Amino acid sequence: SGDKELTAFAREQLGEYARQAGFYREQLAMLPDGGQADALRLACDHHFELRLQVIFKVLRLFDAMIDYEKLFRVAAEGGENARAEVGEVLEGVLGQADAERIISLAKPMPTGEPAGLGHFVETFRGSDSRWVLAGLLWMVGADGYAGHGDFVRDSLRHDEAVVRETALEIFLANEPGGEAVAKQCELSVMDTCEAVVRLAKRKLSTL
Repeated sequence: SGDKELTAFAREQLGEYARQAGFYREQLAMLPDGGQADALRLACDHHFELRLQVIFKVLRLFDAMIDYEKLFRVAAEGGENARAEVGEVLEGVLGQADAERIISLAKPMPTGEPAGLGHFVETFRGSDSRWVLAGLLWMVGADGYAGHGDFVRDSLRHDEAVVRETALEIFLANEPGGEAVAKQCELSVMDTCEAVVRLAKRKLSTL
């Protein structure tokens, strides 16, 4: 029964990581083209790949003789026929439902209307990934600052230095109130992160 328990656990893991990978893939499909979204695109792509690597590891618990990563890349890079063939191999190991879950991650990206900035702020502002948050802050940029300045200002107090640094860059470039800028810089010069301190000092010297 140890094997049975392991298999049940592995299936649960498979479902969870396939769901997470699918989530990042959906977000990637909704990102607008253009440089402002590039940092968030990289971060989402990185998280998608991380989930895939876990999926390949879990799959080895079902049959360690198969190179799942190679199979997946064949399915992702080939056409419908390649996916059907890989699907059959996976079905033999996993059964239909789980095989379909994996194959769906190898299908071409759905193309649709890009989502607006509000969607991404709502989706990712609570993310525990510093790179996702930094990418999101870059995406807010000048155009989104009026609507999402609160997210930028909240991020100035984030635990992760790279998030604080990115937030400060966006804040200093777009915050209209001189008093708010001076106040924030006086706080930021006491930051533990050198890059944040440098940004704040540079700005203070111009005020």
